[in-house]
Amino acid sequence: PADSEHSAIFQCIQGLPEGALRRIILTASGGAFRDLPVEKLKEVKVADALKHPNWNMGKKITVDSATLFNKGLEVIEAHYLFGAEYDDIEIVIHPQSIIHSMVETQ
Repeated sequence: PADSEHSAIFQCIQGLPEGALRRIILTASGGAFRDLPVEKLKEVKVADALKHPNWNMGKKITVDSATLFNKGLEVIEAHYLFGAEYDDIEIVIHPQSIIHSMVETQ
């Protein structure tokens, strides 16, 4: 897998017995709007979305990160790549962006 999140999951599950994967946890920095009160979201501009707190990325992925749209896509990817049920894939906000994903095993 090309995404760092899915690559980490792939590495973690190598050698696991069939059925040992219990849960996939994808992390998100929270993007540019992480600390913004909900009532302020209606006032944001594209320029605000392009101010990612941790990474310097292209415009589309930065906006997708600010809106967490990219995490929705990553959940779908994890479902198909690893055969995980959607209910077994969780997203956790991790502002430091040190851990990209985790797995829980039985």
